[in-house]
Amino acid sequence: MNTKLEIVRGADVSPSDAYEATGHSTNGPVTARLVSPEGFSLWLIAADLEDGATITFTGAHGDEAVYVASGGFAIDGRVTPRDGVAIVASRRDVGTPSTDQRVTGAT
Repeated sequence: MNTKLEIVRGADVSPSDAYEATGHSTNGPVTARLVSPEGFSLWLIAADLEDGATITFTGAHGDEAVYVASGGFAIDGRVTPRDGVAIVASRRDVGTPSTDQRVTGAT
């Protein structure tokens, strides 16, 4: 990437039923958008998870910040509420059940 500033508008990105992040897998209904420039080392995924859907962070992931726009995000027996953030340390295996939510994850 040769530019100093790159802007990606989420509404311009086609939704996918895959959570396209290294070291992650999903189970259950999910709609996600990779909202980052192609080839960029940092990425943002805006995702809608239906009730009961999960994201699993495997040992291959880096430090993660997950912003919950609506619903709740259950992780390790705790729930991140709407407008809250969960931080998942790198290389930590964690499964996260959804409670009908829209989550945004960034690294």
